[in-house]
Amino acid sequence: MDNHDINLNNRVLHVTLKDFGVEIPENYCDLLRNEINPHIKEFDTLIIDMKNIPYADSKMLGCYVNLFKNMNKAAKEMICINVQQQVLRIFQITNITEIMPVKSMDDSKDVLEKYSL
Repeated sequence: MDNHDINLNNRVLHVTLKDFGVEIPENYCDLLRNEINPHIKEFDTLIIDMKNIPYADSKMLGCYVNLFKNMNKAAKEMICINVQQQVLRIFQITNITEIMPVKSMDDSKDVLEKYSL
């Protein structure tokens, strides 16, 4: 069962995350990784679209950082886009914005245009 919308086009994997509601599944990171890994040889850039994610907990933050590190090791680019203000603030407080590219909802247009999404 797919949990997210996944589109692969021109070596760009665009994953639109779905809101799980109040409770984030324990295996959230595994679900995301299992949806991305089959395409790992088919893309150079991974774009995580977070427009449907109104909050983030430590489990999700760890998942995104680990995913970013794995993409880096595989010489892939990863960008989080359409990050809502509340989640962006958490990313800023935890310095995740210093580690990986994170774009707010207002600043995502350039990424969408660059990759023709």
